[in-house]
Amino acid sequence: MKHGYKDEGLWDAIHAVGCKVVPEPIGKANNEGRPIGHTTHNVFVKCKKTKQHFLVTTRQESKVDLKQIAAATGAKELRLASKDSCLELLGSSKGCLTCLALWYNDAEKTLDKESVSWVVEKELLDIGEWRICAGCEDPLDHKQHNIVDINQEDLAALLPHCWEKKWLISAASGSWALVSKGAGSSSTSESRSQPKQPPKQAKKSKAEPKADASAVATGNEEKPEKEVKKQQNFADPWLFSSKPPEETLFASAFARYDAAVQGA
Repeated sequence: MKHGYKDEGLWDAIHAVGCKVVPEPIGKANNEGRPIGHTTHNVFVKCKKTKQHFLVTTRQESKVDLKQIAAATGAKELRLASKDSCLELLGSSKGCLTCLALWYNDAEKTLDKESVSWVVEKELLDIGEWRICAGCEDPLDHKQHNIVDINQEDLAALLPHCWEKKWLISAASGSWALVSKGAGSSSTSESRSQPKQPPKQAKKSKAEPKADASAVATGNEEKPEKEVKKQQNFADPWLFSSKPPEETLFASAFARYDAAVQGA
């Protein structure tokens, strides 16, 4: 049996969980050109803005609307992924690309590899066992598929790195919408902002604190401005006037002193 994967690793892993890969038993297509008897339909896409990759897995009869799914996942625009991405991220160079290919996207095995987000139609979880193409050379030649019948428990064991992180979507309301995101997953709309910097501390002023406008310092005491003003109003006419010397406060004092001396 021939397949389009880069090695035998996936098939060995399928056999390890107790499942078996067998030749396609039907080999015919339905009216939409999809293989009869298969459970899933898969589309491998990339977000135009963030370059994040998604593998969208729906029921065979579901109609995939990439605009609606982009809105559901927070992507700006979804486009079909390149052939190079299929090989680099999912280990496939040709043939059908199904959710089984996520086995090659295990980050624990390849730390430098981008993690593909798996987006699954919620209603698929109501189907106990899935029939999936495990690899072929031509997705349009339905006679040469190699298929595996696998239940969800075995699929979770095969894909432990993405089973709990899968996104669930549904078109039950008439258009595709996000139902839930798995643990550790994040949408492309979530901002990748830098950590917040601590608030800057206000610079300390080097200037000396100003005295209260309602008081004026005089020696070690502070007198209200009103009282100081009153004192100034009293002193100014006597001490700081242009009156003749004999009419000043000091002249009056001298006169009283002289009178006292003469009287003595």
